[in-house]
Amino acid sequence: MIQKAITILSSYAKEAQENGDDELCSFFLQNLDPIVDEIVGEVEHLSKHPYGCRAVQRLVEYCSIEPQKTKVLESIAACQKDLLEDQYGNYVVQKLLQHGRLSDREAVFQSITANNKVIRFSKQKEASNVVEAMLRLGNASQRERIVQEILQCFCTDQYSQTESAAVSMSKNPYANYVINISLVDRNNFQTKWSNQ
Repeated sequence: MIQKAITILSSYAKEAQENGDDELCSFFLQNLDPIVDEIVGEVEHLSKHPYGCRAVQRLVEYCSIEPQKTKVLESIAACQKDLLEDQYGNYVVQKLLQHGRLSDREAVFQSITANNKVIRFSKQKEASNVVEAMLRLGNASQRERIVQEILQCFCTDQYSQTESAAVSMSKNPYANYVINISLVDRNNFQTKWSNQ
């Protein structure tokens, strides 16, 4: 019910704004404000909940009018580091990458690339989804940096043998999807992979 209220009130507010009816737009936004405020106040907890994460995702998708949109995005950006490895929170971070601002994408990018974490996150079930989303939705520079980290790092296998991170990731049940996403964008990555 909460998800439906978010989608309907947001859609009506956007439509009223596009039609130049500021009074009607304001009416719909005022009815949406209590939902936004309640969710924003508990965004980290709700993002880690199997049902709550869906309401948060709807806010990210449908809140398109200021100041609600900024309030929602900033509340998620503030806790995105804790969400990207969470079973449900990673879906909220993916929506943040898809519908958020450039600054939100940059914050997530910094979180997954800090201290060479790309390989570690790629091998985790939940965080690998965020790395994949970053490869799909990030700008060319961000995608290239992730691929470069994969190509330049090494991992130690179970027999204490050192191997390329790309080889190690291709054997991992989660990281192999990150490798596949990297290969999909032929214009940006094909030459890099073939040169390694």
